[in-house]
Amino acid sequence: MLKISYHWHICFVAALLTCFANSYFFALISPSLSWGELVLVGVLLFSLLALALEILCMRWTYKLVLPLILLLAAGFSYSINSLRTGVTPDLIYSILTANPREMQETINLSMILNLLLLCLVPSIFVWRIKSGQASWLRGCLLKFGILMGYTALVLVLWFGAIGKDLTFLFKKDRTLYYVVNPISPIRSFVQFLGDQGRKHLSYTQVGLDARLESSSRPKFIVFVIGESARGMNFSLNGYKQNTNPLLAKEASLVSFRHFSSCGVITAISVPCMLTDYTHKTYTKRYLSDFRDNILDITQRVGIQTYYIGNNGGGCIGNICVRLPKEHVKFYNDGNLDGVMLEDLSAIAKTAKGDTFVILHQMGSHGQSYYKRYPKEFARFTPTCNSAQIQDCSHESLINTYDNTILYTDFFLKESIQRLKQLQNRFDVMLWYVSDHGESLGESGMYMHGGLPYFLAPKTQTQVPSIVWFGRGFEWAYKMMKPREDEELSQDYVFHTLLGLFGIKTKARDSSLDLTH
Repeated sequence: MLKISYHWHICFVAALLTCFANSYFFALISPSLSWGELVLVGVLLFSLLALALEILCMRWTYKLVLPLILLLAAGFSYSINSLRTGVTPDLIYSILTANPREMQETINLSMILNLLLLCLVPSIFVWRIKSGQASWLRGCLLKFGILMGYTALVLVLWFGAIGKDLTFLFKKDRTLYYVVNPISPIRSFVQFLGDQGRKHLSYTQVGLDARLESSSRPKFIVFVIGESARGMNFSLNGYKQNTNPLLAKEASLVSFRHFSSCGVITAISVPCMLTDYTHKTYTKRYLSDFRDNILDITQRVGIQTYYIGNNGGGCIGNICVRLPKEHVKFYNDGNLDGVMLEDLSAIAKTAKGDTFVILHQMGSHGQSYYKRYPKEFARFTPTCNSAQIQDCSHESLINTYDNTILYTDFFLKESIQRLKQLQNRFDVMLWYVSDHGESLGESGMYMHGGLPYFLAPKTQTQVPSIVWFGRGFEWAYKMMKPREDEELSQDYVFHTLLGLFGIKTKARDSSLDLTH
């Protein structure tokens, strides 16, 4: 049987990763470099990967290390090269906390082909082609020589040929830090592990002085958390397609047209906006685990508080873990959002005092946008009926996404109808805010979370924020309507909800309260 030195195995894997796992990286830098410079960058990347693999591998470990690296690179190759999504610590967290149904929906033919061609086939080569044996001394000398050779090549290319240009490109476009495969996934995973400082945090209670102002009638407020909805696709905000035909007919409606999210993933935005943290202070994704949120305060002052989720999985950021079990419900089977309307009706039927209901949508969650609405809501055609959204035309992808917004319009309208039926007993209102936006192929990017917030496009950070005011909240409508065109954000949610309920506490920041 053919035998070759394991160093050739390493050389083969490094070349494979350079040529086939980094197409998006080369696509990003190619407009700024000549063909000769691109070749030099390729040689530099190959040398860096080969040097790293040489450090990680020995003759008795390479058959384990190389397939693992190939598996990692193949797993992220589809995300980076097909969806044009970078790999950040937030994305690592989203993957690790995704529920099985979400993971199942991401599996498609392109991903399977990536795993086969970039992992399984080369791994078989690594396993089947045996490595020749050499004496211990000769093996050490050869290893040292190869390490020195790759190191010298890297230094020569960096300092003598292409380093200056690459430094300029990385400073100009920070996206590049998150798309070099498998360096970026490993780097982000190490950063993710470094963020696990939660063991040193202690729990902080907020608003222990909170008290509920007396009122002539109890309040019933519904707060709807949207998913992956971007404000620019709402016709209430001037979008060309009529995605809000039902909400547009409602009186006493406010749509904030310049509303920013706290983060670009659900695990950041949801706990951030429901606590007294802000975009600037919510620096770690686990901070909400150790601090009271709006649900703790409303429950503490005697407001009946409920959390109904159709977003898959459990309670985002552990924001509802301290509610009574009978006040919390999750749907994890790919249901449409309409299933939560029955829960809202049931809560409304038995409600007596002040009531706060959070409905967390599946909304416009990708990649399978076509699964987020009933067939009768496929009004914008043609549609993209595939999870391989990068293969669909831009028109069909936008139409499919707009159909999800159309269904959200219906869901909000139906929620409002249920609140209208309570107006003889309650002061009622509804507030809808999406967690983050979504990229739909603009600049070659898809979905969300692949870039840190400061690099993310506005399609991912500008979200819809729509408020409907029923009987008893006319005062709030008069205060918030004039602010529709102001630059606002999810930082206002926590404090405004306190104001809407009439909760007095030192934790309430009047500068972030839209009712003040």
